[in-house]
Amino acid sequence: MTVQELYDKFGLAQKDISDVGSIWFQWVNTLNHFFYRHVQRYEPDRFITEETYTGNGEFDLPTDLDNLRMGECGLWLVDSSGNLTRGLPTGGRIVKYASYRLTSDKVVLQNLSDNQQVNMLYIPALGEVSEVSDALVLDEEWTEVNIEELKRLYFEWDKNGGQETNADGRLDRSLQELMNNYTRSPKVASL
Repeated sequence: MTVQELYDKFGLAQKDISDVGSIWFQWVNTLNHFFYRHVQRYEPDRFITEETYTGNGEFDLPTDLDNLRMGECGLWLVDSSGNLTRGLPTGGRIVKYASYRLTSDKVVLQNLSDNQQVNMLYIPALGEVSEVSDALVLDEEWTEVNIEELKRLYFEWDKNGGQETNADGRLDRSLQELMNNYTRSPKVASL
């Protein structure tokens, strides 16, 4: 879904959004980041990115690193065939086995052979959208929840407390229903 498609759907639901100007992109970025964090919990593989390191030493962390804790994220030893073999454990300052530790901007690999390859699987930070043609993380199945959240933001901005409260309640119910029915696996059954 693009920013423009979401704008059009919100316009149909709200009828008149001509008073919404540049704040639209602030709302969309808030919404996009909110759902990015939620989808990471249920479908981290969708976003995982890879960085490769070789041997011992200090290496720069990826500039777009956001999360190392979801799904298969972490540091993995790579065998000679290029397959991930096992997770690399975190280590302290004195460790006799292959391990890693993180500083604020570096990953320190220790006790590896000089040509041992390590892959960091991580979820990158989500950038900001700024154009109507920019793609969003939001899937079509999230449309109802997106509209409810946009309504809540709109009523908050429009200082309409009663409508904001109603929109907040609808958002909670819609989000709960969606999260209860969200599945990571394809919706297929074996025969």
